[in-house]
Amino acid sequence: MPIRSGQDAAFPRRLAAPPGAGGPFECVDGLYALHDRPHSAPTEGAELVLAGGRIAVFRGPLATAPPRSCAVYATPGGTLAVPTGRVLVRLQAGTPAEEKRADLESAGYRIERIAGYAPHAAWVRSADGTIASALNGLARLSALAGVEHVEPEMLMQKHSRKG
Repeated sequence: MPIRSGQDAAFPRRLAAPPGAGGPFECVDGLYALHDRPHSAPTEGAELVLAGGRIAVFRGPLATAPPRSCAVYATPGGTLAVPTGRVLVRLQAGTPAEEKRADLESAGYRIERIAGYAPHAAWVRSADGTIASALNGLARLSALAGVEHVEPEMLMQKHSRKG
């Protein structure tokens, strides 16, 4: 999966949050997420480690981050969130995602997976495979006829509930 580095990508400053999240995700200056790290890579200095160590968040400017880096976002409560490049697209009930393949492709995305239990929804990625493109094209996806919901996949640190 190609991930455009900070040197040649413009990530949006703000992303809409899913309903009930309390507000948008805001880009955090001074942090970057490094994707596709080997499981055995050291994590010293990481602010956050996700996906079994394959993604780590480090301090530093995105503009000088290593290849395979992307922007880091935060929820209104301050929880860090890292985009994966996948986007969930939910269509009107009764509209199979497969029937919208050409529309999704014209918007700059390709279908990665359609769940058997939800044929009116699909996980998509940008056609060029970059996270920046996936995030920058969210409005194009939302504008497609029959699309009811568009949500980028964001990985966040798990929080335990105290009972």
